[in-house]
Amino acid sequence: AAKDGKTPLDAGQRTQMATALLSLLGSPEAIRANVENLLYAPTEVIGLLSEPGSAGREQLIFAWRAALDSLARGGEGLALSGPEQINLVRSRVLLQRLAAPDAPLPPALLDEARQTVARVTGATPEGYARHAAVNAAGNLYFEAGLDQEANALLVAEIEKSKSPYYFMVELADHAKKVGREAEALAWFERAYADAKGPATRFQWGYNYLVSLLEMTPGDTARIERVGLEVLGELDGSPDAFYQRTR
Repeated sequence: AAKDGKTPLDAGQRTQMATALLSLLGSPEAIRANVENLLYAPTEVIGLLSEPGSAGREQLIFAWRAALDSLARGGEGLALSGPEQINLVRSRVLLQRLAAPDAPLPPALLDEARQTVARVTGATPEGYARHAAVNAAGNLYFEAGLDQEANALLVAEIEKSKSPYYFMVELADHAKKVGREAEALAWFERAYADAKGPATRFQWGYNYLVSLLEMTPGDTARIERVGLEVLGELDGSPDAFYQRTR
């Protein structure tokens, strides 16, 4: 709520919350109970509770890194899944960007990213577990600026996966983010064409249509064709306005 400006924090509240967070980051019990938060939230939390370049930010980054180290060591019955192992390295990347926004990532951290991806994907040959691992690996590589390796990984996986359209959307989203709009639209189109299941097809069609509206607003003929096609798939469906589709 504070991040969205709905409940702004004053300096005293930020200091109080940062102190409480440091205590939690030093608690083995809190670390084990908050694996997902530790893996996904460093940028939002530390960014909200500290100023760039401040001693407070440095302290929070140090404590968060120590908590990740504790997770990586495991123990006491805690074993991270393959995707969690990959996302732990992604969290390290996010912390490094908070610590030094304008500096390249350390080679040792990039090596850790590559080695972790190779180890986890190598040990996960097929099925849903592999899909989750490759998805995490692509996100890590993109976050680390290893775009070529991310693209190579995801394109190769498209040929093996039973749900390749998920990886196509990842490739599309990244191409869009870096300004390669024609490439992005090609992936969005292919993902929609390959998607299976009515709700999934509508969601992927929606992604494609919105991207056309954003990136090629003047291509009205294509927008009309795709819009009518996406909406047309709902004709006769009893679940046309239910859950995801609604």
